[in-house]
Amino acid sequence: MSYAKIITFSSRGMGRSQEEILISLERKLEEFRGIKADLLCFPEEVLLSAGDGNNPNWERNNLAALELMQRYAAELRTNIVTNLEEPSEEYPGKSYNTSFVINREGEIIGKYRKKWITFRAIGGHGLPGGRVVTADTDIGRIGLMTCFDIGWRGDWQTLSDMGAELVVWPSAYHGGNLLNAYAAVHMYYVVSSVWNAECRIIDPFGNDIAESTIWDPCAIGEVYLGSEIFHFDHHTTLIPQLRREYGERIHLRIDGRGNMFELASRDPELKVSDIKAKFGMSNYREYHAVSTADNIEYLGRYPEK
Repeated sequence: MSYAKIITFSSRGMGRSQEEILISLERKLEEFRGIKADLLCFPEEVLLSAGDGNNPNWERNNLAALELMQRYAAELRTNIVTNLEEPSEEYPGKSYNTSFVINREGEIIGKYRKKWITFRAIGGHGLPGGRVVTADTDIGRIGLMTCFDIGWRGDWQTLSDMGAELVVWPSAYHGGNLLNAYAAVHMYYVVSSVWNAECRIIDPFGNDIAESTIWDPCAIGEVYLGSEIFHFDHHTTLIPQLRREYGERIHLRIDGRGNMFELASRDPELKVSDIKAKFGMSNYREYHAVSTADNIEYLGRYPEK
């Protein structure tokens, strides 16, 4: 699948207690019952987003939230990423900060335990996870990072190496331009879901294409997983040809300042690889791989003195 509609939520205004937030979560899910979304994203430790961290019923509330998400994923026929506290079976009294990936059947198909936790969590009952994770869904391969993980550049590269097409970042805060930089450097989509700031959907050029507001704490956007990025070199005359040839069957997003464009198919019968073969196109990474080899060969012939 290439085209996908994503809805990501801020927890702003959801309530003060875990129980109030649980009620708000169900209201939010009901609000979007009439919209055919392909992925819904919720903030980091969403039940704790108002500060109710000492609730004696936290394990029961977390289980209720997870079951709620599974039920609505099946009812709404959507994928969901939600982040909750996960009690540790191996280490009683400890817990993980865990993102769960739920498919359209309501099944948990992947989970990511926050790899880098803060001194606050270390001083409390938190445990760090030990690995970077992706999950394969019917819309594409999703990578997962959480809040403080933003500071470990290598893990974002690892997600790219693992073939992530979109990275979901539940967090307690906005994240700033670093999220845009990761999206642009690795040429994947990034979706943030946060507490009291704006949540965003960022395209592979590093541009915000959807953002929530204080008036509407959700962002809705269209993404094209499986798209490819092309440099305008060798392709400068192709855009009009592609539009004439394929019309609404393709998606084109132009980044003129970066001399790049994004190409995706909106037609299940049409593959980007077929378009590339027909027009002799090389995507951004392929072009730079060839240029790297050319430069190394030329430097060997004419070494810098």
